[in-house]
Amino acid sequence: MTKPARTGAEKRLHAEQERRRRQQQADRDFPHEAQTLLLVALARGVPLGEAAADLGVTTQQVLSRARWDRLWRRDLDLVLLVTRDESHSHGTEYSYKDRRCRCPDCRAWNAERARQERTQTLSEAPWHSACVDAVARLGRISLAAAAVGVERSTVHRHMQQHPAFAANVDRALVRHEADQLRPLLEALREGSTLGAACQTLGIAKSTIMYQRRTRPELDMLLSAASEAGGGYTRSEVRMRLALHCSVADQ
Repeated sequence: MTKPARTGAEKRLHAEQERRRRQQQADRDFPHEAQTLLLVALARGVPLGEAAADLGVTTQQVLSRARWDRLWRRDLDLVLLVTRDESHSHGTEYSYKDRRCRCPDCRAWNAERARQERTQTLSEAPWHSACVDAVARLGRISLAAAAVGVERSTVHRHMQQHPAFAANVDRALVRHEADQLRPLLEALREGSTLGAACQTLGIAKSTIMYQRRTRPELDMLLSAASEAGGGYTRSEVRMRLALHCSVADQ
């Protein structure tokens, strides 16, 4: 006797249970501690493949998580953007295949190539492309929505309806943040203190310090840049002096 066909509700329940099972397995294979260690290694310039192998995970596991874990994608993309090799163009076949770059631009190129190969068509609104450009330029969805003449709620609704558009908006937000962060990191690598670099670039130090407390991946990038340049914040100087004194006492 054949089993009765599943109802729509049963299919949705099964799909949700399978999604949760896979996410739980992904959490076991690539736990939060390993994610943090990977970001630290990337911030220090270790290639993605090498950093992943040192932690016992594959590049595929790292990038697969970025497809459904939005917070992980944001953290990973920011670190990859500000540490990538700028000596060649990104978002190209050469960069993705020959240089094996996995920054968000190169992954977007590969995703678009795969989409075209599957001959899938997306009924996107005509303002999607302009909105993504505005997000990359302005750094806020509300400002980008106003720039293209639509409501912010409309942008969010289209992001829910069009996964490709949502992914492009997320990449644009990260790209904007990376563009703002890159000069600060460069100043730190040249030996400037965080306070002096913020003052030179017209950035509120309090904003950076708040983001540093709430964004682990940002703290890793700033710490790596400061260590490379020998410039430290006053709190870092006090911490290093305390460590030096404790070692001397021993």
